[in-house]
Amino acid sequence: MRLLIITLVIFSINQVLQNLGLSTEFMTSYLDDLLFFPISLSVIRLFENRNKNYEIPFYHSLIGLIFISVLYEYLVPKIDSRFTADPFDSLYYGLGIIIYHSSRIKMKTRAIK
Repeated sequence: MRLLIITLVIFSINQVLQNLGLSTEFMTSYLDDLLFFPISLSVIRLFENRNKNYEIPFYHSLIGLIFISVLYEYLVPKIDSRFTADPFDSLYYGLGIIIYHSSRIKMKTRAIK
């Protein structure tokens, strides 16, 4: 839950700064991609909270990475010229997955102590 709140706050601040014209190239191009999986996976886990031991398997996240990358970095740019394929987006999606799963490992480690 902590990761969800943190990433939603960062996402919201990023959107405000973009609308004010105060964002950097990284914030405009890649921060949303980096936050996509930590937010999405945290929301999925929140809705699966009826099972307190539920953890999203890493390979499910990788399947999601492949699906989102093919959809948004290959298919959508071919269909709609307003969108541009950028392989770095997939890199940041992947980093977001690592952030999510790393935070889950740290939380499990704290719970064991």
